[in-house]
Amino acid sequence: MKKAGKSLGQAFDALEKVSNAQILGLTLHPEPHKRSSLGTKTLNVVRKLSRANNIAQNVTTFKVKAVNPLTDKVETINLLEDKLVSSQKVVTVGPNSRAVDSISAFAAIDSAYAALKSELLVAAGISGVNTSSP
Repeated sequence: MKKAGKSLGQAFDALEKVSNAQILGLTLHPEPHKRSSLGTKTLNVVRKLSRANNIAQNVTTFKVKAVNPLTDKVETINLLEDKLVSSQKVVTVGPNSRAVDSISAFAAIDSAYAALKSELLVAAGISGVNTSSP
């Protein structure tokens, strides 16, 4: 993978030197009209790139089309969007206060985590983990 990453980096450097392009792009597709993947090596490169600290500063678009194993449908995932949202209600300490009751706040956090646990594990690239226990 280091060799492939170095080669890819060198290819982008060469493109930058010979063109006036301000934006360089890369698109990978499997064979048309077949439901095949690009392979585990490609998936590993995508995972490594998506975890890079400076990815949001150096990349304008980072999308992957993948088959959702729950629906068996192809979905587009924007890897630069790291939004997992859960709406929870919390109790204030009193009727005339905006301060949040700490027990209620921690219960809301636990509830949000439980609701999003499987998505969090998928986003972190962890598979085969029992998601039924806290």
